[in-house]
Amino acid sequence: MSTELSLQEIFNRSFDSANNRLRTNSGASATLVVAASNAPALSKARADYVCDGVADDVEIQAALNALPTTGGCVVLSPGVFTIAAAITRTISNLAILGSGPGGYGISPYGATHLQTNQAIGIFDLGSASATNHRGPTLEGLSFRDNSAGNATALGAILIRRMNRARIRDCGFADFTAGYGINFDGTGDACVEPMLEGIRIRNCLEGVKNTGTCTALTMIGGSLVGASLALSKGVQWGDSASIWGTAFDSWVTAVELTGP
Repeated sequence: MSTELSLQEIFNRSFDSANNRLRTNSGASATLVVAASNAPALSKARADYVCDGVADDVEIQAALNALPTTGGCVVLSPGVFTIAAAITRTISNLAILGSGPGGYGISPYGATHLQTNQAIGIFDLGSASATNHRGPTLEGLSFRDNSAGNATALGAILIRRMNRARIRDCGFADFTAGYGINFDGTGDACVEPMLEGIRIRNCLEGVKNTGTCTALTMIGGSLVGASLALSKGVQWGDSASIWGTAFDSWVTAVELTGP
């Protein structure tokens, strides 16, 4: 029997029904909830932070900053989050969980949908000056560059020098001048990331690396390049295991650049 917990089980175990809020434990990993401006009323009532639909990175960043240095979890409600500035954090044992990505991050929106029309990467996790061996988990999220064809956004998820990151059941769309996921090992390395069931469409680069990156595991999912000029589905340093992933309409589906 699987030992994986569903998002609903995580929520149920964390919810304090007596006080109508998520439990947080002093000195231990915390769970905080951020609700979108168009989230259901119950999600807003149970949230630690409620967004205004204008610069929702402010509330998400506040929740991440409130986590202890030992790590913790930020749960994003169903709804649309408009991101105006990159969201950052460097701690170990970090999880950012949504309510499911739906499609490729395009209409109809995924259950938890993050969109930007700014020249940013939506999540910028890790540090350029220190390596973290317990990288983040991101699950059930949908991302889109909604700059109306202007190709503004840099990308969706940038992970810097964080090993063993796990990205699961996420959708990415319309980063036509940018990336879906970028692992940056500049200064040391970024090793053993795992991607499960990701869906990428109409991005210049689906999954890429900068600097030294190795031992990528990619299971299932689909990457559709929409025939963009110079597009690459996966561009990786070396040592990659790709199982059961569908590729379509890329100029280059997979490129390994290491020894």
